Amino acid sequence: DVDEGDYVPEEFWPVSDPTNPLSPIVQRGMAFSGNEILAVPPQMKFALRSWSLETWIRPTSPDQTATIIQRSVGVDQVNYELGLIDGFPMVAFDGPDAGGETIDHYTITGPEVLPQNEWTHLVATYGADEATLTLYVDTFPVAQAVYPEKRPEPLLVSNTPAVVEIGDNFIGQLDEIRVW
Repeated sequence: DVDEGDYVPEEFWPVSDPTNPLSPIVQRGMAFSGNEILAVPPQMKFALRSWSLETWIRPTSPDQTATIIQRSVGVDQVNYELGLIDGFPMVAFDGPDAGGETIDHYTITGPEVLPQNEWTHLVATYGADEATLTLYVDTFPVAQAVYPEKRPEPLLVSNTPAVVEIGDNFIGQLDEIRVW
């Protein structure tokens, strides 16, 4: 029996059920309105010759051009970038050509616009040894480019500080962003 004025902890501090893995449900994703950028502190662990980028994405605005995650190493030069071009998923990087004299831009784009207001799993990989750039949507490879003659190495450093940013111009939600 609880009398008026008695201390009832559940009213002030809700407790979770340790036998239920969904208790409490905690939302840990990020929502972007197109005006925010999440800047990741600079660390050399993000300077990758070969890489994989992964995220769950839920765009809420159609046909947007935005950056999901990007490591820029100079003016208009990226170590890697995963984003959208007019709603199509894309992955890109910049690297010197085989002779090392010019910086080329390498990019591939998925064949279909991502659905609006639905969660989609995106993965992009670049294997420097194989010189292969691949884009996956919901675990299926949807675009791939192989550069056997050029063997481009992604830019890792330049004369300006490297910057890792998430969500530039993006409208929607992102979850479980991974770089390795």
